[in-house]
Parts: sequence; C-alpha cells; structure tokens
Amino acid sequence: SSEAEDNPLLMTAGMDKMLKFFKVDGEENHKIHGIHFPQMPIMCASFLGDTGSVVLSGRRPFFYVYDAISGNIQKIPSII
Repeated sequence: SSEAEDNPLLMTAGMDKMLKFFKVDGEENHKIHGIHFPQMPIMCASFLGDTGSVVLSGRRPFFYVYDAISGNIQKIPSII
C-alpha cells in the first residue's frame, strides 16, 4: 500500500485563521504544515477532491483556494 493510505492526511481550520495539516499515524499524529490567513477567520474548509487544493471561507466577501502541493494561495474576490 502507499504511504498516503498508511498515513492519511487530516486538515483542521478555525477562527484562529490557521489551516493545519497532520499525518495521522494513530500514535503521534505529527503536524506537517500550517499556514496563517491573516484576513480570514476560517469558518469552512474543504479539500477539492484529490487535487491537493483546499477552499477556505469565512464571514468575508472573498474566499481562498490554497494549493497544498505548490503552496500557492489564490484569493477569489467574490462568487458573483
């Protein structure tokens, strides 16, 4: 089996404006990455399928798409 199957990835996000990723191994569950979004207390975050990207939103007129593989952040001004 692959490493990804052996150690799934867990994502957390919150009002502290932090998006964090952890490798779940059932023992220590090490944090592998964290990124701060200074303008966005995060109310919702979701993986975009298997793309390696995460969409983040909160009580702001904009939202972010974060590419966890490249580290690129795209600020989307609005839906409409």
